[in-house]
Amino acid sequence: MAKDIRNLTYYYNLNREQYNLLLRILSKNKDDIYAQQILLVLYLLEHNLPRLLSLVKVGNLENKYIFVKPFINKLYSYIKEVIILTNYKQYIRADGTVNVSKMARAQLLKDIKADRFLIARILNKYKI
Repeated sequence: MAKDIRNLTYYYNLNREQYNLLLRILSKNKDDIYAQQILLVLYLLEHNLPRLLSLVKVGNLENKYIFVKPFINKLYSYIKEVIILTNYKQYIRADGTVNVSKMARAQLLKDIKADRFLIARILNKYKI
């Protein structure tokens, strides 16, 4: 797990548009305790996502987790969701559908370990 996170931390850094989308997604998930905890930690870290990711990475490298594993998994799943939602537009076919298999072969989505089933699940969740 540590090797996996060490290599992927670079890909999970978001630009301002993606970060704002992440905040909107987290704030809409009022039933998810981890979404609320992520918002709280981001607030305490002054909305510094790279700092949060580095704290997660350091904890995983030392096998002394600063955050519980479900929190870490949810954080990365929300970030994957944002990356997929901001990149699907370039894979729209002429008939208006999204080419999920071509999207899954994109290097960025391979790097964040997003397979076609995850992509399809996220696109269906938002009715795209």
